[in-house]
Amino acid sequence: MASFDRDGLAFFIGGSDKNPPPVFVGRQEVLEDIVGTANRAWTLRDRGESGVTRLIQGAPGAGKSSILTKLEERLNGRWTKAGTPRILKLDYNVLFNPRGFLGLLAKMVNRRRAPNVLAEREETHGSSQDAGTPGVRLSVRRGVRKKAVVPLPDFVAFDAWLESLPFWGKMRHPIIVAVDEAQNLSRDKTGSAAMILAALQNAAPKRPITLVLAGLSNTEQVVAELGLTRGLHFHRIGCLDGNDRIEVVLKYCERFGIEIGSCRGNLEELVQPTDGWPRHLHWVLIALAKAAIAKGIDGVLDRITDWNELERESQQSRNDYYLRQQYGPMVDSAYLVSAVIQQLDKELTPGEVKQVIEENEGKSKLWRIPAKMDSDQFYDHLVHRGALEVMGNGFVHCPIPSFRKFLISKGPPRDCP
Repeated sequence: MASFDRDGLAFFIGGSDKNPPPVFVGRQEVLEDIVGTANRAWTLRDRGESGVTRLIQGAPGAGKSSILTKLEERLNGRWTKAGTPRILKLDYNVLFNPRGFLGLLAKMVNRRRAPNVLAEREETHGSSQDAGTPGVRLSVRRGVRKKAVVPLPDFVAFDAWLESLPFWGKMRHPIIVAVDEAQNLSRDKTGSAAMILAALQNAAPKRPITLVLAGLSNTEQVVAELGLTRGLHFHRIGCLDGNDRIEVVLKYCERFGIEIGSCRGNLEELVQPTDGWPRHLHWVLIALAKAAIAKGIDGVLDRITDWNELERESQQSRNDYYLRQQYGPMVDSAYLVSAVIQQLDKELTPGEVKQVIEENEGKSKLWRIPAKMDSDQFYDHLVHRGALEVMGNGFVHCPIPSFRKFLISKGPPRDCP
């Protein structure tokens, strides 16, 4: 086991809860499927088959971004042999700038020669702001800018650049293009983001590319409206199972040199209330780190005398997180949210949940849909805050059991009319 890393724990405590976790547990089937899909794209690149799409769905805090970060860590080593997948991890905003995206993709193919394609596109298409305008290409000749309507992004120029590369510099790796926060993508099929994604999915053999989209449960609807259904496979992620929950803590202790001693039972009790939700496990690790670096403990868990204090701190962090998730419209309509959550035992579809939202309109503000929102918008808000999620069977549930209890507790008192 590593020596006790006090400085590493202090750095972890000071980081954001949205930072990648210090250890990665579970989700191996997701990693293997994505890597295997990219390998097949490379093997079949001479057959002219189009690309496929993988969709990672989960509520906020489920670990979608952590999966992409783990893939990046695993695949993007400095030296990788030909045929080994590499990943280009992006925020969805990058897709609104075709030229910028193609520049990043070119660097992934051949960093040394990528400036050539950028320079060519600058000369042909004008500035980056111009190139980001859907359906318009600008050419510069003798100071006169001339507009011509063409489909964006212009992958023709990119493919021509690929063909111009010497044999040793051509595409030597299958590429995974992974887009995070994909639920925020525009559903406009004529927009630059949609056209980039379509071009990637229809990739020619010289571009063995696998598209991975990570987002909330409504990302499925976005993908369907954009027509990105070829070879679509879903990975719905949620709570970690019992074995993985304790494995997170055990690997964490090993990573930072924390001596568990006879305290495994205490650790199991500590993770039990988290429901196996990755964001909640984060709070457990924070509480454990604070205890481990405390004076007199010095990384030896057998020296901890009050394990209840660690649980109280973890519980308080979970409650604070729920209060942050509930802010705004959910607070204004707390009774309505509580009523909707309680109805989910009936296996309701999204449309039926929206009906419940509309039917539970009452006299007081707490029962009403927030001002300037309709039932569709309020439903989407609940999805974005992690209160609702569509399961694989098409029914809606609250993905985190403890969050469900919290939201129900914010409902009306029993004697409230």
